[in-house]
Amino acid sequence: MIPNAKGAMRRREFITLLGGAAAAVWPCAVHGDQVYRVGFLWDGPDVFPDEIEAFRQGLRELGYVEGRNLAFEYRWGEGKPDRIRALAQELVRLKVDIIVAPSSIYTEAAKQATSTIPIVFMSHADPLGTGHVANLTYPGGNATGFSLMMPETTVKGLELFKEAVPALSRIAVIFDPATPSHGPSLKAAEAAKLGLRIQPVPVRSATEYESAFSSIVRERADGVLVLAPLFIAGAKQVFVKSASTQVKSSRARNLPTCRSCSRANSSSSSTCKRPGHLALKCPRRCSRAPTR
Repeated sequence: MIPNAKGAMRRREFITLLGGAAAAVWPCAVHGDQVYRVGFLWDGPDVFPDEIEAFRQGLRELGYVEGRNLAFEYRWGEGKPDRIRALAQELVRLKVDIIVAPSSIYTEAAKQATSTIPIVFMSHADPLGTGHVANLTYPGGNATGFSLMMPETTVKGLELFKEAVPALSRIAVIFDPATPSHGPSLKAAEAAKLGLRIQPVPVRSATEYESAFSSIVRERADGVLVLAPLFIAGAKQVFVKSASTQVKSSRARNLPTCRSCSRANSSSSSTCKRPGHLALKCPRRCSRAPTR
């Protein structure tokens, strides 16, 4: 298990290291005609293509070369839970040597499909809280990878949010019930003693954004924290349009919004933008009060 380090590391460099982590489950020496098969359970070929290549590079550096002693079985889940589960089961039937997963929802599908094939997750919001590992130091079972420690960073994000906008008292938290890591993160937010009232707002697909923001405005929330659902990557414009439509001409037109990111990069912490602007990408930290 690789915990989320405080030191900055570019995503490509990190994924290269994970290529080495995947190879660590295989024999130390590359043997003759042995061909290892990697099941790649991912969003799609256009999602972080540089990182996919960095993963392959990490394996090449250890002597595992595609077309010689290594074969990839690519399966693209496109963020659809039913499809992800079916593809995970397909990889198990193909008897791949290892499954590579990008996040908690893909890891959940892989764990349900097999308890014996090793699983390496690229970035997992809360592997301990979801039960995907037994311990951060000694994960046990058949899964390991990089932990974003999302419950902790969610609480820290709320602290920064409160510091940036002191008048906040009620925070709406948008989360996806189908994403395993969102439940523990929501509980952490509700348990945090920050003087904030939490309004849980479940969103199961991009089509529910409009009703979600309608609820947020109706309940008169002072701010929004988004626990970055898997499908938001392909629906940013829908998200912005839905939010803008609901808050336009209302008391919430200056509603500050904060996103808790789920990728292993410099925006893995929650931060906020000034009121009136929706933050789809956040800088690493925010310490100044918003400018009106």
